[in-house]
Amino acid sequence: ELAAQFEAEKILIENYVDTAFGSNAVEDSVTVRFEYINKTIKRGFWYEILSPSTNNDYVYKGQILNSNFGPYFAPILPKVRLQYTAKLINGTIVQADNVEGGTLYDLNLPNANVINSVWRTTFLPYFIKFNEENQRVKGFTSIGLQEGNKIRVIAPSYWAFGKNAQNSIPANSILIYEFTIIDIE
Repeated sequence: ELAAQFEAEKILIENYVDTAFGSNAVEDSVTVRFEYINKTIKRGFWYEILSPSTNNDYVYKGQILNSNFGPYFAPILPKVRLQYTAKLINGTIVQADNVEGGTLYDLNLPNANVINSVWRTTFLPYFIKFNEENQRVKGFTSIGLQEGNKIRVIAPSYWAFGKNAQNSIPANSILIYEFTIIDIE
């Protein structure tokens, strides 16, 4: 069931990217192993940097956390002041925050009605240097999003809210986000 959904959404996303994204659209190359469908597949994101950063001073950091399975590296997500919209593939805007000057979001804090895996993946760099070694965190860009960036991301429903409806977002919805980063700390 999930494998079929990934395939169906992949086709819809690629068609959308062909018609609605510009020539600078990038397909995310990260693959993920899903044991319950016994497959390794691409995550399915596409993104396009609409505006370059105006300040690249923010450095993403990480930490070692402990779990029942032992220690592991985890990124420390930033606080970001931003404006954003989220819309369905049919163009319906389902979430937006376009307050003048932006709204401050702490990406480390739970905000299940708004912040999901799409946000976290979009903001993070591909690697974070920790103890002189590159730790792979699988974001999109080499330095992560920075002040001044504007990015458009389309994500399969699995990475957004999945089978959980969320206010005006129906279950299993592909989402298109546009983020404008005003400040990052």
